[in-house]
Amino acid sequence: MRRPASLKPPSPLAAAVKVSWRDVRGPVVAAHRGLSAEHPENTSRSFQAAVEAGFDSLELDLRVTHDGEVVALHDPSLNRTTDGAGRVADMAYDELRAYDAGGGPVPRFDDLLSRHGGRALLWNMETKVLGAVAPAIRLLEHHRLVPKVLHMSFQPGQLARSQDLLPELARGLLLAHPPKADDFQRARRLGCDWVVGEHGTWDHARIRRAHDAGLRAGAYTVNDPARALQLVEWGLECVITDRRDVLAAVRSQTRSPVGAEVEVRPA
Repeated sequence: MRRPASLKPPSPLAAAVKVSWRDVRGPVVAAHRGLSAEHPENTSRSFQAAVEAGFDSLELDLRVTHDGEVVALHDPSLNRTTDGAGRVADMAYDELRAYDAGGGPVPRFDDLLSRHGGRALLWNMETKVLGAVAPAIRLLEHHRLVPKVLHMSFQPGQLARSQDLLPELARGLLLAHPPKADDFQRARRLGCDWVVGEHGTWDHARIRRAHDAGLRAGAYTVNDPARALQLVEWGLECVITDRRDVLAAVRSQTRSPVGAEVEVRPA
């Protein structure tokens, strides 16, 4: 797999905007695959809409093409989310970009970082395959955005790779089961700051135990405003959602943790 020959220039404001996952206070509200309740997931449109709506962070899934381009796509194939078919890992980006993902091609991570990197904005970066970790990290370094990114994965091996390559990058262990003590221990061994679980698996006691282990707690995918507020009241620090009404509910009770206050814009 070759490294892409050319990269987009970093935003001149990237280093000037002082936002960091390690320093945030208060709940981060992340747009799950962009504003995916209103636009096709993991597309330039969904990410732009999330920025305009006032989300604190963009959550996205990363895979890598046959020729080394890091792209935002959840599934291993194009079948569900585009008008094409086939495995991402088997395609060059020039081939993949010919298919429509909902108003445009599957976006490159490089393009998204260049477009939005100068904003007071965080990123929840989930790598779906081990091969995406190193090239994604190179892009973060190129765009000077390392402090703004939380690397998340269900796979400990991907987080271990991240820890080896860039120890200072914030990391979060994703869980699909109720968090247990050994999950917290594993997260700490991997240099994680966060444990991020399915929202139905969190209760007040589990969030408190995560904090006692020196970790911060996040939840996906929280699409009920009342549930989001309950989790935040219990001490949850990152709410990942498809919906702007969840953002509005959380912001009605808390301040944005990314610096200047933003207006939560209606649809």
